[in-house]
Amino acid sequence: MNWRGSTTTMTAHFHTADTPRHPTDASASSGLAADIQPAKPTGAALTQQQANDVFALYSQGRYQEALDKTRALIALHYNLPLLHNLAGAIHKALGQSHQAIGSFRRAIALQPERAEAHNNLGEALSRIGRHEEAITCLAQAMSIKPDFAEAHHNLGVALAALGRHREAIGSFRRAIALRPRHAAALNGLGEALILCGEPEEAEENFQAAIVAKPDFVAAHANLGRVLTELGRAREAAEACHRALALDSDHIPGFLHLAAALDWLGETYAATACIDHVIKRQPANVEAHEVLCTILERRGRADDLRKALSRARRQCGETDPRIQFRIAQQAHGDGDTATADRFLGKLCEEDKSARLAKARSCLFDAIARRAGARDAE
Repeated sequence: MNWRGSTTTMTAHFHTADTPRHPTDASASSGLAADIQPAKPTGAALTQQQANDVFALYSQGRYQEALDKTRALIALHYNLPLLHNLAGAIHKALGQSHQAIGSFRRAIALQPERAEAHNNLGEALSRIGRHEEAITCLAQAMSIKPDFAEAHHNLGVALAALGRHREAIGSFRRAIALRPRHAAALNGLGEALILCGEPEEAEENFQAAIVAKPDFVAAHANLGRVLTELGRAREAAEACHRALALDSDHIPGFLHLAAALDWLGETYAATACIDHVIKRQPANVEAHEVLCTILERRGRADDLRKALSRARRQCGETDPRIQFRIAQQAHGDGDTATADRFLGKLCEEDKSARLAKARSCLFDAIARRAGARDAE
């Protein structure tokens, strides 16, 4: 079999592979990404059995063994782009993003017309926060292969990470048009729609993502998140419980469950969920923000002050959510100088978003009091 001619089939398996999430390997050399070595002589042709052995190890999650075999094959067949693409996929599965980037760059150097390698490189760059570079790579992938659904999806991910949510929506929609049951794109579209103030359509996309992939943990958790926004807290809690049944370590599942439980009046259970997250991830700003929101809604000013103090100790004061909370507290204390100083650190977009959220909390409190009076 001519393996050089079968690269499309082989690489397709890896650019869509749903590998486990790992932290970026901070010890990896960033210089590796640009290390394009000159071609070396190749040995005998790569056999089907050799490739199958590597794919079997990869599929079984035996990534280090798969990588060792792939490296041995690369020593014999350096000019075969498939092997470098495969090495990149294995490095990605091991959480070694910089090594993955180096492998994908070598695959591109050997075969620049292959869209899959450009897509893989873009995805790897996005995973370590180099979103602008990722967008360039993904645009190249789509120029080679305009109907490449995965590249459109990955572009949406990069755009969303840069806060360009409207553009991300367009990319996710194009991915879904090309592959209607693309669960990750449906979920990404839902997340972007929430941030653009369209929760009803977001719910539809999360539901569709779950239909496409019933064990999609993030989609279940996101469904819980949007159902709470829509005032359907009991359904939201059920969705979050489904997410946690699939993955008991899913942090967003706990946070969205906390928000739903608070709406149901189960504040103790809600704060217990958040405390669980903070114990595991002390610097999780989202967890501190959810806790502050719950305490604010409940009018527990002293507890809110303590929660914000802990957030400042554990997360610092650089996140706009914490900056706004500090400004808000200072304003309540009559400390205008501190309030102005921290509000001044926020860009206008963040400032307006925080103020809008503060107003929504007030509306929530009024609605709660009105509901309590009706019940009486």
